[in-house]
Amino acid sequence: MKDKIKQYRLLRLILGAMDASLTAEQFAELDALLRRDPEAMDFYGQVMRMQTVLTQSRELFVPGSDEAILNDSFWNLLLDDQYKAEPAEIKIEELKAPAVPLSPVPKSSDPVSKTPLAVALSALAAFLILAAYVYFNPKNPASLVGRLTRTVDAQWANATGTLKAETDLYAGPLHLTKGYAELYTENGSQVILQAPVELYLESPSQILVRQGRMTVYVKSGVSNFVVRTPTASIVDFGTEFGVYVDEQLNTMTYVYQGAVELRSGSNPLKFEHRLALSGGQGGLADVRGDLVFGARSAAARFMRSEEFGYAHMAVKGSDYYRWKAYSLRLRRDPDVAAYYTFEKNPDQSDKLLNVAEATGGDLNGRLFSTTDAPGPAWTQGRWPEKTALAFDGRLGQYVEVPADERLAINGPITVAAWIYRSTAEDGGHILANRVPDKTISRFSRDSICNYQLGYRSPSPSRWKQHIHLARKRGTDDYKNQPCSPSLPDVLGWTLVAATHDNETLKFYLNGSLVDTQHWPLKQELVVAELVIGTDFIGTKENRFNGIMDEIVIARRVFSEQEIAEMYQAGKP
Repeated sequence: MKDKIKQYRLLRLILGAMDASLTAEQFAELDALLRRDPEAMDFYGQVMRMQTVLTQSRELFVPGSDEAILNDSFWNLLLDDQYKAEPAEIKIEELKAPAVPLSPVPKSSDPVSKTPLAVALSALAAFLILAAYVYFNPKNPASLVGRLTRTVDAQWANATGTLKAETDLYAGPLHLTKGYAELYTENGSQVILQAPVELYLESPSQILVRQGRMTVYVKSGVSNFVVRTPTASIVDFGTEFGVYVDEQLNTMTYVYQGAVELRSGSNPLKFEHRLALSGGQGGLADVRGDLVFGARSAAARFMRSEEFGYAHMAVKGSDYYRWKAYSLRLRRDPDVAAYYTFEKNPDQSDKLLNVAEATGGDLNGRLFSTTDAPGPAWTQGRWPEKTALAFDGRLGQYVEVPADERLAINGPITVAAWIYRSTAEDGGHILANRVPDKTISRFSRDSICNYQLGYRSPSPSRWKQHIHLARKRGTDDYKNQPCSPSLPDVLGWTLVAATHDNETLKFYLNGSLVDTQHWPLKQELVVAELVIGTDFIGTKENRFNGIMDEIVIARRVFSEQEIAEMYQAGKP
């Protein structure tokens, strides 16, 4: 930078950010400079590379001590001395001095301060070290941070040249505006970026995230990997974790496995508060420096390694892996109470497994029929790689999930299912969560239904001919079993979905909103079994006929965008 006063000011701001001593106004000033001034960003990179070299050099530490000679205080001292010094004019003249005999110089009795000399020698030594480093390392291998390995629909802002897979990455800024990217640092750590994200690669073991989200997997044997943000730092102890910085610069982190320490302030060595987090825990650092446990919902927001692999395969043309990537993200949503992907487990072929992480391992269903016939039969799903269940309504086939309070929902809800109808006669009641006692008649006033979803049920009743969502007490509670308006008869693979927030009901067909109704209701709650393929185990009517491939039950209302994403990710 040509403007030395500006350079000095910028360096002071950078050093202040490193030791977390900046005020909010000063940090905003630094952030604005780095965003709009390429020279400032370049200078920032030079300072970070210098700091990495100096702090990693053994010769710059006092033997037997952890204190660095060339630390921030030392640089501040040199800068203050240089900046505050009076300017001196140096005149160079050609002098011809007469020859004089040499004589001994008497020793002075006045004490001489050695501090200026020590400072000068230290500054000279630092300069020589840096000059020699730059001279003998024109490519500067110390600034090589890692390698960009794979991308998915990635677009970059302000990139020098084209960023493609297998590109070496050096210390400096990265701004991913679209898609996903994977990089490996020189120490073998995997970093997955999710657009939009802005960051600065500082070293193979340290990254500054200015805004956005990323996931880090630190391999065994690598210690103290650090992710810095404007308001916090996350120090890893061999783990997998995600980091998100929002527009207000609050920092959110979630640990999938292992352990990290969330520290207040951007400098991981200087902090007032710290929070230890282990697998399954999240933490939040706000702009005031306060740390709190929480951010559990962040688990579903980060792309993990397996999901990235599926997304990368989807780019190559695999619709199945496009869905797999989406499915992995959906199952991590803490509001998803039950998620049945209908993927057959050869060791448990008599069961329909729930893969929602919030309840995973529980809420599995068993395959039954009300006749001597076997339960629903496994068949091919939406793709050759996937399985599904075929229901024959005439045989009374269904899936039963034992009663569990985690399935009992009378608040906001989303229910969705992928089904296949080959003829106009196919369809029926897809699922129902109602009283578990099979001795109670479905016509009883005690037959409380928390929720029930159906499509094209083989019945003359109009409400059963279209998408319907029932939340009622007793079969004759007609006002609480609303249905969509008349819809075209869609055959083949179809996504049927409904959402209700106790005030507004919405019906969706193949990802599109087809109807909205005002339905103020909060049903009386009962712990009940979940049945799939019918509305009530004891009845022979309205049983589902066709194929089911996926079911989602969530304790919140999915947005129109989320329903559309579900369809786009899952359509064959």
